[in-house]
This record gives sequence, structure tokens and C-alpha cells, in this order.
Amino acid sequence: MTNGSATVTGTGTAFVANAQEGHAINLPDGRAYEVLAVGSNTVITLGSPYLGSTASGQSYSIQPNQGFAQSAASALATFLTQFGSYVTTALAGKFGDGTAGAPGVSFAAEQSTGWFRPAANTLAASINGTERVRLDANGNLLIATTTSPTIARVYVDSAESRYQSRNATSGANGYAGAMTTNQYRVGWAITATPLIFGNNDTERLRIQEGTGHLFPAADNAQANGGGSNRWSVVFAGTGTINTSDEREKAWRSAPTEAELDAAWECFEELGFYQWNDQVAEKGDAARFHFGPRAQRVWSIFAQHGLVDPIVNGQPGATPYAALCFDSWDDEFETMHEIGETVLETPVVQQTRVAGNRFGFRPDQLDRLMMAALKRESDRQAARIAALEAAAND
Repeated sequence: MTNGSATVTGTGTAFVANAQEGHAINLPDGRAYEVLAVGSNTVITLGSPYLGSTASGQSYSIQPNQGFAQSAASALATFLTQFGSYVTTALAGKFGDGTAGAPGVSFAAEQSTGWFRPAANTLAASINGTERVRLDANGNLLIATTTSPTIARVYVDSAESRYQSRNATSGANGYAGAMTTNQYRVGWAITATPLIFGNNDTERLRIQEGTGHLFPAADNAQANGGGSNRWSVVFAGTGTINTSDEREKAWRSAPTEAELDAAWECFEELGFYQWNDQVAEKGDAARFHFGPRAQRVWSIFAQHGLVDPIVNGQPGATPYAALCFDSWDDEFETMHEIGETVLETPVVQQTRVAGNRFGFRPDQLDRLMMAALKRESDRQAARIAALEAAAND
């Protein structure tokens, strides 16, 4: 010990384990000094200079006092000041409002992603500091937008897709939607708006409001079915109406003799038949249909020099719309089974096998055959008239 010094130096002592700040140390002069700091196992700093005589090899003792409890209380007070609010907030399931950049509920590894409260009775989700989803006070779910609609709905808006769904009691649109600009869209309404179907960002079909009439989007531009996608049966209260306005026609002429000859020969081709698929399904119960065979009709026209013949199952050129031939290529589609893991290399399945099919337009062929029948009727009438005239001579 050194008189007037605040440093106590020991030999073989263990001050770190036995003394703490705030304790008292009893020194050889009979006084108790406050321990200001424990520097190491052999050094203690006193709160005031040593007043006794300089000496070495002296005994000492450590005396705990209230200073340590006071220090602990001070540390606890500091802790409560910093974190006491969590008892009534986070630990009670209550969080601060937060912002998009610093959500009230976030994650340790990504504190800019989470949930926050942008307004009263409104919940929003933030991804990397940007609001992406919002549930507003009216129950509207907004995705990629923060603008609430005037009528309750689900509303999605982005550069790639637009989808809107609302429970409307008034207004033109009840429900409407679109799934990317090159896929499909569908919408339906409560009042004054048709149900629209489309793809490739283009309207294709609509059901008219009020009447329920079904219309194509463009006039005379779309087929109903195809050579490999046929309707099995069409039920209707009346027949079809084919527009026949002369202002839309480039008129050629009445049928030629060769055309009438071919049509007259088609009468010999008429007969009853059963469809093969129906025979396979129903056997002898398959019903009989009546009409010609398309390839035979084509061959008759070819024999009269009106069309190119069929070669190796492929027809040649024809100027007649009554004779039809449709062909299609193999089609493939990338498939994923429901519930299966989607692989980076998806499975490609064939959805249609290449093929072709002959056909004819019954109305046009029938009318040409009627013209041939009229020619024959006129010929018979002329013969009868000639015979009657000869009989009267």
C-alpha cells in the first residue's frame, strides 16, 4: 500500500472473483475504502486515496455492501426504460404501425419485409420495402395497388395482368377479368354489359345482355368448330340463315353442262350408311344416315374435268366450295399433373395426331343436284311435248 495512492496492488490475490465495484475493502490503517474498479486479480482502484502509512505484505478483507444492489437496480431500471414497453406491446401481441420500409412485424434476416398498418383499419404487406398487398377498411383486397375502389371487390393490377372482381349492386360491371395480354379474359356483369370471352387481348365471343344472344366478336371471321374439332349434334328450333345479298357477290353464271352432268351423276352415289364409331359403340343399333360419300363426289367432279383428282389420299385443287378437305398437324402441349412437382424440364405430351378429313357442304351440293334435276325435268317435258305434237299431226 502507498500513502496517498488510490491503487491497491496485491500478490497472489484473486480480486476479480472476490471483489466488485461498490464493495468495501478493509485496509491496514483500519479504514474501509470503496472499491471503485477491479482492474485485475492483483489490482484494485479505490474510490479515495489510501490514508495509512506505506506498507507491503499487509492483510485485507473484502466487505460487500449495498452498492452492488444499487448497481443492479440501476441496470434493471435502464433495461425497463429501453424494453419495458414490450410487455404491453409485442409481448402482449401488440405491435407498432410500422411503414413499408420498416414494417411493424418483420423478420430478423429481412427487416424490410413484413406487415404494417398504413391507415386506420387497414393491413398491408411489404416486400423488400415496397407495399405489395393491402386489405382496406371495406374488406377490399388490393394487390400491387393502394387505391381502394368505390365498390367492394378484389382488384389486381400489374403490367402483365389485370383482374378485377367485385360484389356490385349497381354500375355497369359486376365481375370482369383478364389473365395476361396473350392468354384469355372473361367477364360478366349484373346490368347493361355483355359477358365477353377473348384471347390474345382480343375479344372473340360475347353473350349479349338482356337477350342472351351469342355473337362472335367480328362479323363473318370465325368458324364454329373445325375439321378436327366438330360438334356432334346441333339442336335448333329453326334452320340456319345464310345471308345471300347480291351486293356481296361476284356473280359468275348458271351451272355449265359439265357441272350439271356431275351433279346428275351424284344421284347415283346417294345411299344409307352408318358411322364407324357408332357401330363400334352401338353395334347393329347404330342408326342409318343418308347421303353421299365425300371422296366419291370429288371423284365424280374430277371425272368431268371440274377438279383435280385425289392422289394418294390427297385432293387436288378445286374451285368449288361444295367440296371440302381439312387437314391438321400433330399438336403437343407441355403438361404438369396436378399435385406433382413441376420439373425444370416439363413433360411434353401429344394432344392431337396429324390427320385429314373430306367433307362437303350439303346445301350447295343439294342445290346443284336440284339444278341437274330441273334440267332433266325440262328435258323430259320437252320430250313429252314433242311426242304430243307428233301425235297430233
